[in-house]
Amino acid sequence: EFLEAIKKRGLKILLVTSAQSVVAHAVCDRLDISRFFDAIVTSDGLVRSKPDPAIYKKALWIADVAAHEAIAIEDSASG
Repeated sequence: EFLEAIKKRGLKILLVTSAQSVVAHAVCDRLDISRFFDAIVTSDGLVRSKPDPAIYKKALWIADVAAHEAIAIEDSASG
């Protein structure tokens, strides 16, 4: 319901995860939530993972938004 409400408002939603791409896509497909995300940003190709900001910077670049225009909702302490 939360993702649907955000999507209806026309906001971009990106999943930013320390998981590898193959795992992230498999989980999203299994949960049938892939359709909500404008992009799935994974740790593929990054040297460091969360809490290093590189993955967040990558997501901001993909979304074409500035950091002050974004909100991160985390599910773990490392985020």
